Amino acid sequence: INCNIVVSKPELTDEDKAELKEQAMEQYKDEQLRELRRQSQPKAQPKPTPTSHKAGAEIDSIPNLFDEL
Repeated sequence: INCNIVVSKPELTDEDKAELKEQAMEQYKDEQLRELRRQSQPKAQPKPTPTSHKAGAEIDSIPNLFDEL
């Protein structure tokens, strides 16, 4: 059996190449802007926990066997 398979790639015109290049540049700019905005956003700081007041109250309420001697 004689068989020939031909696969051809469509060639892009200069206009198509320019359009694709511009789209790629826009996409790259958008990604860079998103990254800069993400880096410049202030990081969320955890809320301070009031441990000194509550911790002291908990320590005072713990029963101690040696106080009654």
